[in-house]
Amino acid sequence: MKIWINGNDESESLGQDLTKKATTLENEAYASRAQDDSEILSLRNVESNAEYLDRYVKVVRKRQGVNPALYSQPRPPGLKGTISYMIRMFLWRILRYQHFWIAFHQNDINAMHAEVLDFEHQEHNRQISELEGRIKQLEAQINTLQERAH
Repeated sequence: MKIWINGNDESESLGQDLTKKATTLENEAYASRAQDDSEILSLRNVESNAEYLDRYVKVVRKRQGVNPALYSQPRPPGLKGTISYMIRMFLWRILRYQHFWIAFHQNDINAMHAEVLDFEHQEHNRQISELEGRIKQLEAQINTLQERAH
């Protein structure tokens, strides 16, 4: 594969970075997140409010969990980047417990939100079904009354 930028062959410098990023995407966690992103973007293409709500509830169900271990922190180039990376890694070792504790509680809140949203969606669909049934009954009663009148 050749990568050309402004007429210069940048295959050597950019090719290694692209290979690293592609390898990272092969990891199941990153691949599943990228796949879920396409579902989120598909929300823009819905044709009705009902279809939007159906897709939204599914996306919220799949994406309710927060996992701080999935996020990568690329190392900036040079000595400054190496020092900042080492500081970030040191701070991460110290603060990891707090991050996971906060993520655990956020996951609880997200799960409750998803449950409420799903319940409201099911209740809304149940009410619509009941109303459609009542409309059919009323239409049948109107038809029988019209037949009796003639």
